[in-house]
Amino acid sequence: MHELVLTGCNPEPLADYLKALGVLRLVAEQAGGEVRGNWQNNGFVLSSPLDRTSLLGFFTERYSPTPILAAWNGGGGLFMRRGSKDPETGKARFDKPTEMTRATDAIAASKASRLEPIRTFVHFCQQAVQEQGLETVPKPDEKRRLLATLRDNADDQALAWLDAVVMVGERDARFPPLLGTGGNDGALDFANNLHRRLSEIMDVDTGAPTEASVAWLDGALFGDPVPGLVSAAVGQYDPASAGGANRNEGFGVNSSIVNPWDFILMMEGALVLASAATRRMESSTGGALSYPFTVRTTGAGAASIAETDGASSASRAEIWLPLWSRPAAWSEVQRLFAEGRATVGRRPAVDAVDFARALGTLGVDRGVSSFVRYGFLKRNGLAYFATPLGRWTVQRRTVLDLISPALDRWIAQSRREVSGSESPATQRAAGNVLARSLLDLGRGKQQPSQVQAVLVALANLEAVCARSPSLRAKVRPVPPLPKRWMDRADDGSPEYRLARSLAESDLRRRIAVLELRRRYDWSARNDPGVVWRRGLLVDALIAVIRRQAVELSMVRVARSQAPELAMEGLEPKFGGAEALSDDIQRFLNAELDDEKIASLAEALSLVGLQPKKTSSIHPKVSQLPIDPLWAMAALAWDQRRLDSSDDANPRRIQGLIASGTKGDANALSRTAMRRLQSGTLRHERGESYASGDRGIPVGTQYATPSRTRRVIASLAFPLADRTLVSLTSVVFGRESSDAITVETS
Repeated sequence: MHELVLTGCNPEPLADYLKALGVLRLVAEQAGGEVRGNWQNNGFVLSSPLDRTSLLGFFTERYSPTPILAAWNGGGGLFMRRGSKDPETGKARFDKPTEMTRATDAIAASKASRLEPIRTFVHFCQQAVQEQGLETVPKPDEKRRLLATLRDNADDQALAWLDAVVMVGERDARFPPLLGTGGNDGALDFANNLHRRLSEIMDVDTGAPTEASVAWLDGALFGDPVPGLVSAAVGQYDPASAGGANRNEGFGVNSSIVNPWDFILMMEGALVLASAATRRMESSTGGALSYPFTVRTTGAGAASIAETDGASSASRAEIWLPLWSRPAAWSEVQRLFAEGRATVGRRPAVDAVDFARALGTLGVDRGVSSFVRYGFLKRNGLAYFATPLGRWTVQRRTVLDLISPALDRWIAQSRREVSGSESPATQRAAGNVLARSLLDLGRGKQQPSQVQAVLVALANLEAVCARSPSLRAKVRPVPPLPKRWMDRADDGSPEYRLARSLAESDLRRRIAVLELRRRYDWSARNDPGVVWRRGLLVDALIAVIRRQAVELSMVRVARSQAPELAMEGLEPKFGGAEALSDDIQRFLNAELDDEKIASLAEALSLVGLQPKKTSSIHPKVSQLPIDPLWAMAALAWDQRRLDSSDDANPRRIQGLIASGTKGDANALSRTAMRRLQSGTLRHERGESYASGDRGIPVGTQYATPSRTRRVIASLAFPLADRTLVSLTSVVFGRESSDAITVETS
């Protein structure tokens, strides 16, 4: 066994990848012996009985091309003849050869034994065209009949090409994206170009190699520089060689340059991916999506792709091509591409987001180390290029287990509804942001920031759906997420801790009107409790505080009138993460990222609520000095739960909020202290506290209006009992490490 590293066969561009498959297939099928191949260090390793010299000799002297001809295309080599007038009938006839037909005609007239399979197929196609009376390019119905005739009567050698290039249905024909639209990309016919390249590497009459054939082949396989390449089209497979403006030195438009062997081996390799296309496509409504490792385009996940590339008019599809590091026999590679699937849970992957998730959950064939992602995207005018979109490693990513079947269904449905061409730009953008975050999650290092990005994108897309009556009728709210989302999103930042404390205070009912039956659904009723505002965090928190004050006043009134009745839905039943004093001090000092707190609070509110607890997220002793104004306001606000129902208390609460919202620190401090002095703070061991000499003098607190508003906004963050103890020490000049209760006079 000889092990040859084919440095000319790389994972990128697509032409080089297909070239490696072509070499492996042809050596295994025509040279004989045990043949294996694998990818290593951006090259393809071929293990076979052939050394370098005998490998070159096999291809230049014995290689027999696979029968390839697009008899149904105008540029296929059968119809592009010039016309003349029949002298007897006066009718036009097309009998004069052109540049497009000469290569195919030469192969049809060849005597070389190595060209027998392709020569036989050319004659077969010519006969089928004549039997159907076709003298010009067939119309759609004529094309379908011709394709069906060819598919039903071709020999086994020709079926490899026919199965690769087209799937003939009862009503139409569908074309896998790898070979364009039936073996052509616009006016460029792949089969006709193959025939021309064959005439350049061999004498089609005798089958003998041309003078430049060995040098071209050496360059194609081993990457050595080769002079005298051919000015010819390479199509969508190698964008860098496709020509165009500013492709080389100087100005102007440069022509496409190709090594004939590159094109030949590339076409031979393309047939590997199609070996199971017909079987898979027969049960599919979308042929392209049943092609091996092929999914719909997602306009995200790479620097070279944009949101607009996800539109059907801007792309054909994506193909994810496997790289395997372990030497695999040709039969194993055949089986890999015959399976050609990636699954998410129990369903097949339909787009790039699904494929990335399949890689992270090992829902692809074993033995593959990574995939190269290609998108067939419109570039250079109307031409399609196989654009590389990055490599994706196959490895277990436990973070993807966060996506439950229910959430998976919601993601699929919501993205489908917002991605239509008729959808507003804001809806498409929200769906694309979610796609990008999921792709990053499937490719990244499982960082909390990536989990946060997915949560934020889910919350944003739900908000988009909530604002659209048509989407509300089709897409339900995000199903409650398990608590482990919070754990994986924890980056240890104060912004995260504050956001979580808000989210676990039943924030979701402040954001949208929802009803919980068997699952969350939109509610048709108006709920005055939905007060959360997108924009400035301080404004949103103040709105929440105002509504809480109203609802708690309703609780007090209800208790005074009927103490035995519970006010369902008004009293806090959930919670768990109390805010830390140091985090609030940083919030008051405007040292934190308000936008991050707001977006994370909305995102974390999607997590299902847990029964109310009293422990904080990360209990620790406060290190920063406590703001006296906040201490007074927080203690005064906390008395709300045990206040009596007399008329004075509700007014004092409203006055507390009003003075702080206006930014009047002096009025806020006076209102807070009067409220505190109307009751007694009682130590759990029975000792009472009252304002002492070491406490805060009433009415002496001053702060800027913006900071004062932050003090009121901060009241939305729930506090732990130990924090309240610290606040009593600041306000009343007494120290205690034990819990306190609040009693009213």
